[in-house]
Amino acid sequence: MANPFEGGKSPDFRISKKWHKFYQSFCARGQSQVESCSLFRKYTNLYTLCATIGYFLGKRTPLDEKTETPFTLEQVDEKTEWPTLISIAWADSNKDTRIFMDSKQIIKICDEYAETGVQFLLESHPFDKVFVDNCLYNPEKIDLEFQVMLLVKQLKDEFSKAVA
Repeated sequence: MANPFEGGKSPDFRISKKWHKFYQSFCARGQSQVESCSLFRKYTNLYTLCATIGYFLGKRTPLDEKTETPFTLEQVDEKTEWPTLISIAWADSNKDTRIFMDSKQIIKICDEYAETGVQFLLESHPFDKVFVDNCLYNPEKIDLEFQVMLLVKQLKDEFSKAVA
């Protein structure tokens, strides 16, 4: 089967290098000291949440010059995450259907929304209490999963009101 990507390589997603430890701290990635407190099964889960938050906040933030490439398009779930990211880019492009044919542009748009979303999360409880100075601080002192679930529910409720 032929590789559908230009040049044979799946496009990379990007995050600012300063957020790399945040993603590492909250996503499972085969690192034993982090696995016990992983809230997200993989980087793409957290990225999609951050891109969604950034979109609903209505703000795209350009990435720093120093970036990391934590995953490629091939690693994004094609049934749940990719449709969400396509929808964000489509809405951002004033519903221009040509965006559907440009995965690199979709990714670029979502990278900037995810940048806004991760900044928002870092300022929100419980992340503001457990991720300090680019380090995970006493995660056992707080029920992270419950607190994050409450934050996501609160955001979902706020965003649902804004759309209605």
